Amino acid sequence: MRQQRSLVTAAEHDLNTARRDVRVNTRSLFLTIDNNIEAANALEQTIISRRSALDATRAGYEVGTRNIVEVLDAERNYYVALRDFANARYDYVINTLNLKQAAGTLSPQDLVDLNNWLSASAPGIEAMANEQETIDNPSQ
Repeated sequence: MRQQRSLVTAAEHDLNTARRDVRVNTRSLFLTIDNNIEAANALEQTIISRRSALDATRAGYEVGTRNIVEVLDAERNYYVALRDFANARYDYVINTLNLKQAAGTLSPQDLVDLNNWLSASAPGIEAMANEQETIDNPSQ
């Protein structure tokens, strides 16, 4: 009898620990997603800024006021911003799925919705890096 009480008590402690862990993990993921959104918004502006700087540097190179090293630096900075934005979007997607999993609300429909979003409204880096036009809104 004493051993069974001890096992019940241990199981209750394990259950409480698991509940606490889920609660902490869920809160942490929610805050992380909020940070992911802010980072992506800031990086959108960085892309616009870096693209403008690249266009200006190229124009300066055309008229002789800038050299090729400055153009290459501007291009590198632009592509770094594109990469960082893509990483921020990836982190957002992964953390959102992790949060839904932790909350117990992840469903196959979430993956279908993610696929539709990635297919239709989320341009790849190649589309965003199109050199023929300046990007006004990289989230489209």
